[in-house]
Amino acid sequence: VEHGDGLFFVGRGRRRLYELSMVATGTRFETTDVSRLNPAAYRGGVARVDIQMHPETRHYAVMDDGTITLLTFERRDEVVAVTQIEIAGGLVEDVCVLPNTDQDDVYLIVNRSGSRFVERFAKEADQMSKSTCALLDGHKVLTSVSSITGATRFAGQTVQVWADGVRLADKTLDGSGNAALGATYARVVYGKAYTADYKSVKLAYAAQLGDAVGQTKQVRGAGLVLANSCLDGISVGPDFSHLEALPDVVNGAARTDNQFFAHYDQNIFPINSEWDTDARFAVRINSAEGPVTMQGIVLDVETRDGAA
Repeated sequence: VEHGDGLFFVGRGRRRLYELSMVATGTRFETTDVSRLNPAAYRGGVARVDIQMHPETRHYAVMDDGTITLLTFERRDEVVAVTQIEIAGGLVEDVCVLPNTDQDDVYLIVNRSGSRFVERFAKEADQMSKSTCALLDGHKVLTSVSSITGATRFAGQTVQVWADGVRLADKTLDGSGNAALGATYARVVYGKAYTADYKSVKLAYAAQLGDAVGQTKQVRGAGLVLANSCLDGISVGPDFSHLEALPDVVNGAARTDNQFFAHYDQNIFPINSEWDTDARFAVRINSAEGPVTMQGIVLDVETRDGAA
């Protein structure tokens, strides 16, 4: 697939992703293995590919196991970021990107328990607002309703619901995919929650005797810089087995359910962690609790320089 001034292609073994582009200072094409920084992400075998150009370059690779390996690529900023997407209860079989003015439309063929559905990634603008909150997997938007009807793809399952900018209690659908909401709402979004996980690389901060890698250290605290975010679904810790919610008090006041912060930049808060030569920092976000845009992470790391 083409992108800007180059193209991406998959190696004949279907386990490597390459870029072919013109060398800036020469007249020859150059091939770069862009999967070399995370080769495990493509090791399952690439089945289908397509490219999104707006709002940024994103290469979608549908893997043999029904997951997606997403490459966010920006040569000038030296950005090569790999995200792995897995749909619980669904297998992705194909991807197709159609151009659009504000954001290219990314369509998937998803096999859910033997039934195939054409699904589209929500627009980013609809993911960043509580009023739209298009953040649930396989979601559908209903208008002026008092119940969910005809959601056969989730029949008998529990779904998460947002209505008029408020997170409702989970609803269990009957065998026909119906559930009462208890009131009439102008805009309802229902679907399945998912988690977005981030774990830091090895930390090399706060060392006076050279590099902190290989030295005993501890992540004592963390500060998050957020935009357009609800805090309810964010949990942090040294790993995914030891996560805690963000502080309940913001600017001296207890935060409320679904409270929306256009900007969040508070003091570093403590992290309950142990001393370890491989101390890390982990973040998990639950999509059912509202939008989150994480702009940066600041860590308070203490290193025992040379100490056991």
